Amino acid sequence: MPAGGALTAITVLPGTMSAAPVGISFIGIEAGNQITLGPTPTTAAGLLGWRHFSPADIGTHILGEIGNPLPDPMGATGFMPPLGSGDYAI
Repeated sequence: MPAGGALTAITVLPGTMSAAPVGISFIGIEAGNQITLGPTPTTAAGLLGWRHFSPADIGTHILGEIGNPLPDPMGATGFMPPLGSGDYAI
């Protein structure tokens, strides 16, 4: 995010779903220029936030839910949108 900029929304678009039979996909955000979680993490420690999303979320803004993962943040730091200037990996 450039200086003076802010990430104010992430909207789920058609075609962004997993090919899995249930259509559930995952999104995570971490400060910096790469995701540092391993391939099979057991916690979300290191992430600012995360969310599972599905076709029911198409057209909805999910940035707030990413920043406040419920029912359990599983170690994610959490944040309140908008995300200010800086580097983020998604």
